[in-house]
Amino acid sequence: MVAKILDNLAAAYSEQAQFGRAEPLYRRAVAIQEKALGRDHPDLAASLADYSILLKKTGRKKQGAEMEALARNIISRNPGERAARLTVDVRELEPQPKSFLPL
Repeated sequence: MVAKILDNLAAAYSEQAQFGRAEPLYRRAVAIQEKALGRDHPDLAASLADYSILLKKTGRKKQGAEMEALARNIISRNPGERAARLTVDVRELEPQPKSFLPL
């Protein structure tokens, strides 16, 4: 629950272009989720995807792409959880080949 609150607050800061405030919150949310839920949990994928968008907006496209790839990997391993749990704004993510439909 704490991680989701941190992720939501980070998203609010990111929407206001307050990236310096958002980034540590995303990092903390991801760390909490990895420890509490494990590395394959869909909630972690959502936070990683959100964080990847921030990284790209702040000019760290390579880091953002790597984080996005981690999120997509988790999503692909949890197909039954996609619709119920993930609320990633796919308009912000990089286009993928048509043969791979992650969401």
